[in-house]
Amino acid sequence: MDDDITNTYNIRTRESILGERSSDSNLRLVAIVVGSWNCYIRHDRRRTGGYAMKLAQLRMLHYDTIEIPWYEWPIYSRDDMQKYLESKLSLLFNKPRKLEMMKK
Repeated sequence: MDDDITNTYNIRTRESILGERSSDSNLRLVAIVVGSWNCYIRHDRRRTGGYAMKLAQLRMLHYDTIEIPWYEWPIYSRDDMQKYLESKLSLLFNKPRKLEMMKK
């Protein structure tokens, strides 16, 4: 394989992102995942297999995930969009950390 090609399939673990600070339990990895209309089963709003697997893999890597489904995204004003994002983030940051994640 050519050495000039960058490796685009590395899994970014807590250690690879935070380095020596990875043991700091006060730091969180947060993934904001936007689900477009084709990430959900039509007329059911259940996640498709690939999309559900992506969310599960992020959780296995100890990311806190914020999911933004297309059907919830406010299209009316920037204020509505900001309020929506703030409400999603506040749910995450007001929730206590999982004990097993803090031990790692």
